Amino acid sequence: MSGGFLKTALRKLATKIMARSGKSLSDRAMKSMVPMFVEATTPDDHKCGNCFMRCRENSAESCIIVKGGVSFTLGTCTFWAKGPASHWSKIHEDRMNYAVSGYVEVPEGVKVNCGACRFFDNGHCTLWNGKVQEGQCCMAYSSPQEYVPEQGSPGAK
Repeated sequence: MSGGFLKTALRKLATKIMARSGKSLSDRAMKSMVPMFVEATTPDDHKCGNCFMRCRENSAESCIIVKGGVSFTLGTCTFWAKGPASHWSKIHEDRMNYAVSGYVEVPEGVKVNCGACRFFDNGHCTLWNGKVQEGQCCMAYSSPQEYVPEQGSPGAK
């Protein structure tokens, strides 16, 4: 997700962890240390439409933790978690805005996964310096095509 400070901090943390452990991202132990790392899923697209925190609010596409609405087909955030639509009947009162949640959107047809991330280079993650698969994803996903919509206007570029 966007956020230079967060990415810099995560890169420094990952570098220290890898230097101390001698592990690469392809090791199970390393994957458990990378923040919010998700194995490949079916479908291999990590968008709001297949996140368990999605919901409908007055029939509009929404999220229980992100305020301002979301796009099920274009949006994702740092807290994406695969699963059926949320069973919670109450939306959190103190939802995060787009900036805090890391909510971004990508153009129609662009997937949200390692293969579409700017850090992906032929099966290698240049951010975490390890092997990854195209269908995997982590909280540092960043696409040159991503954009942050105006708060409360999901799906409108």
